[in-house]
Amino acid sequence: MPLVEVYTLDSDALGFKASELCCFLEGLFQVDPGVVQVMIIPVADLAPTRVYLSLRAKGTEPRKAKVGELLNEIGQWLSARGISAGKLRIELFEPSQQAVHAWNSSSKLDGFSCKQLQALTAAHNVALLC
Repeated sequence: MPLVEVYTLDSDALGFKASELCCFLEGLFQVDPGVVQVMIIPVADLAPTRVYLSLRAKGTEPRKAKVGELLNEIGQWLSARGISAGKLRIELFEPSQQAVHAWNSSSKLDGFSCKQLQALTAAHNVALLC
């Protein structure tokens, strides 16, 4: 499960929502909707860059082979949204060391695609996590 933490001094100035980054990463990592988790975390102080992205994902062989390409594509996606500088960190871990449990499987959002969640986000000006 790719877990993404975006640390920023000003989350309103990012130029994207968590749901947009989530959808992009689902395609990049070739995973089903709901597998990627994105959190945008505003911080009081951050140095040396104004944006820091920390990504954890299972260290599958295909991911290990193209880690540089993954980081480059994420950087290009961020640049296209106005983030001219920042730092990306990726940690690939042994898949057997990870587990996940969802405790609210009856959510009204179950079954929605990222595109549908983005539409809800835009229509109600609410930040939704994919």
